[in-house]
Amino acid sequence: MNDIQKNRMKQIRRESRENYLEALLMLQRKRDEVRSSDLASFMGFSRASVSQAILAMERDGFVSVDEKYCLHMTDAGRNIAEKTQRKHSFLKKIF
Repeated sequence: MNDIQKNRMKQIRRESRENYLEALLMLQRKRDEVRSSDLASFMGFSRASVSQAILAMERDGFVSVDEKYCLHMTDAGRNIAEKTQRKHSFLKKIF
């Protein structure tokens, strides 16, 4: 894989992470407890795909999972989610 392809893959992973975190933020504003299955249903993804994404975000310090399997964003995760939501709101207004 060349450098251009590597950079594109990083960008795709970053955008995916942003979308997951934004969706988690939206769900957490509606519910006290959010699990991976809730996120999968909300986003229309398989539970397996969401589980893999959650594991990666947990490893990278953006989310944590408690003993009841509820998802919680770290401060870093919440900052990304809120920034992404503002960006998407802005884009919706101009388009």
